Amino acid sequence: MSGPGPHQTGQGRLRHHLLGLVASHQPVGCTTLQLELEKMGLRVSSATVGRTLKQLDHVGLTERDSNRGRRLTGAGASALAQLDRMSTGEALHRNLQASVRANYGDLIQVYRVRRALETLSVRQAIENEPTRHQLDRIRQTITSYRHQLRESANFIDPALDFHVRIAECADNRFLEAMLKMLVFEQKCIEDGFENLVTRDYGTRYSGEHEDIFKAMLAKDARRAALLMGKHFDTIIGQLRQEWRLEQEGKQT
Repeated sequence: MSGPGPHQTGQGRLRHHLLGLVASHQPVGCTTLQLELEKMGLRVSSATVGRTLKQLDHVGLTERDSNRGRRLTGAGASALAQLDRMSTGEALHRNLQASVRANYGDLIQVYRVRRALETLSVRQAIENEPTRHQLDRIRQTITSYRHQLRESANFIDPALDFHVRIAECADNRFLEAMLKMLVFEQKCIEDGFENLVTRDYGTRYSGEHEDIFKAMLAKDARRAALLMGKHFDTIIGQLRQEWRLEQEGKQT
């Protein structure tokens, strides 16, 4: 495994190291991973290691192997190989592992790239004729999203799961791995915001998800891609407006 690149953030380096260590020792537990990181000169708390592993689980790059620890998934192996290649200095690496801070400009860029990828992924998903099981998994994210809204709870995970499940139906491992990394980077950036305008529009986004899913059920790839593009255009527009207001506030 190549070492993490010089442009990676601390979080980016930790994720890269953990993916590499899981690949080398799988299945492997949190304690062993922490000790291996210490051998590499990285002093990281067990809580931080555990939290990062859960994030990697959530985006489908690692998975639990009963009580034995973690293993890489197929997407995780692809992501690790890609990170290793990027660490040699490829421009894609620098873009994906850019500074993970609360910055509207970075967040908008992530959403713009996701828009391009996901209008393609939803088309490919429909063309591949997803199975009933795959459609049920997408439907479950919508159900979970509605439940979180009713409970006034955090709806971010089911919202992002909706997009990941569609990408999984596209049967394109490169597109899927890229999207999962972008989703992970997006979450890291958004975690840096105390207040974020998109958190106030859960009901609207949920409705847009349902419309996209209906187009998928109707096997209307053109409409699904159009709705997906509009969904991202709405989010990007709201972020740009909030960014503009923030900049105006700093000038007064």
